[in-house]
Amino acid sequence: YQRRVRAALVLQKYVKAWKVRVEVVPKIHERIENEKALKKEREKAELMRILEEQKNIELEYQKKHLAEQIKLAELKAQEDEKRKQEEAERLKKIQQEEEERKRKIQMEEEERQKRFKIEEEERRRRLELEEEERRKKIQIEEQKLEALRKEKEAQLEIKKQK
Repeated sequence: YQRRVRAALVLQKYVKAWKVRVEVVPKIHERIENEKALKKEREKAELMRILEEQKNIELEYQKKHLAEQIKLAELKAQEDEKRKQEEAERLKKIQQEEEERKRKIQMEEEERQKRFKIEEEERRRRLELEEEERRKKIQIEEQKLEALRKEKEAQLEIKKQK
């Protein structure tokens, strides 16, 4: 019984952890994605403002500077994409580990239940055997008592005949 209670408590702990992963973690990632999108939009707005200011500067310098900014933005986008992919892989790995852990917990629980059933069956058989032995002993005692009673009756009968 205590093992079952402890197993239930452990299971509740894992269920709570799972709920946090399922309910809280996706919201956090959604907020992070929204913040990244806002940051990108701000960066784009800043780049446009810089470009407007530099229209007054000579055309060659403007082209050169614009090309550098575009290159930097592309590199940053590539880095962001790479980071996003790494994060997705990391989350996938965490999810796989969580599924593996849940599967192991389930297998352990099934094994515990099998052992419990086997122990219960052995206990039941042992009790049945003990009960049967007890009945046999009682029956033997009753037979002995019956034999003694018949023997006394026979002795009384012999005395009456004498």
